[in-house]
Amino acid sequence: MESRRLSSTVSRALYILETFPSISRAIFLVGSVLPVLLGSSVAYYEGFRISPASLLLSISQICFIHLLVNVSNDYYDYRMGADPSHEIQPFSGGSQAIQRGILTEKEMAAIMLALLGFVSANAVILALVRQSVLVAVFVVLGTALGFSYSAEPVCLAKRGAGELVTGLCLGPLAVMASYYVQAGTQTGMISTGAAQKGFDSTNTGVSVRFLLWSPVRQVFDEASALAAGPLFPSLIWSSIIIGILITTILVINEHPDCDNDRASGKMNLIARIGRRKGTWLLAGLYITGLVLLILGAVTGRLPRSVGVATLGLLPGITAVQLIDKKARSPRAVLGDPEYTRAGALGFVTYCVTGSLLILSWLLGA
Repeated sequence: MESRRLSSTVSRALYILETFPSISRAIFLVGSVLPVLLGSSVAYYEGFRISPASLLLSISQICFIHLLVNVSNDYYDYRMGADPSHEIQPFSGGSQAIQRGILTEKEMAAIMLALLGFVSANAVILALVRQSVLVAVFVVLGTALGFSYSAEPVCLAKRGAGELVTGLCLGPLAVMASYYVQAGTQTGMISTGAAQKGFDSTNTGVSVRFLLWSPVRQVFDEASALAAGPLFPSLIWSSIIIGILITTILVINEHPDCDNDRASGKMNLIARIGRRKGTWLLAGLYITGLVLLILGAVTGRLPRSVGVATLGLLPGITAVQLIDKKARSPRAVLGDPEYTRAGALGFVTYCVTGSLLILSWLLGA
């Protein structure tokens, strides 16, 4: 009896592992990898040696967080009723794993906990390898914000703040963190001398105070050193561009889900302002990205070769046109081919423009 139960458990676990890539929508992890490569490329441009081990740890860290966000989004959307059963769509509507009976709610919750464990373990290793408290702070902040995108009681998505938080997490936060992972120890940004700041570890009371104060002091020291770097303005400039571009993907994919989101109370930005105004928002984001690329090249905030990255925005024009067409339609239904095309074009725009931005930093080194 026990052996049969064990065999059934193992078979179920193997089945979940087999279906995990589709359940977690792992194919979209490239969206998270680009900010890491961007931050690392700025560090390379500044003359720092890139640590392959630290780069891999950074990539695995953001991928684990991304997977956690995807799975938690499916779980909480199902509980909220934002994703009723429907035909699977490539870019919107979730994985439908619970709705189709592939996973139970408990199994989805267990996957979330497992991914949270991977996020935590990877964060500890990365912080220890780079000997940095600030790196750990970046990870904790990114994980908390990402999980809060869908998780109750915060659920940033239904409060109209999910788009902004996504742009910040996969823009400035991810780019700064990945830059710092590469540049921190090579510039002396990371301070290990806090114990030499007048603390006497032989005194028990002072030792406790030191243990409480030292990490906080180190975070402030590291953050101050990061902000004082010569390329910090350029780093922020680049990170805002990539953050805007990742936000466009979210805005596009919220259009087909608009009716279901409103019905469930998930009042994200498009559910609040409507599809017509959402089209203007999408166009405005692309125009802002274009202006920042051009101004960055002209003012010297970005390498001159970044001008070629503006070509990557061209598919976005068609995406806006498709979204505008559906916004004017009396019946805009989840699964319409125009939405699928717009989602694909938005993803291509992000990947191509982001890759060209990274390439401009690498070629300028």
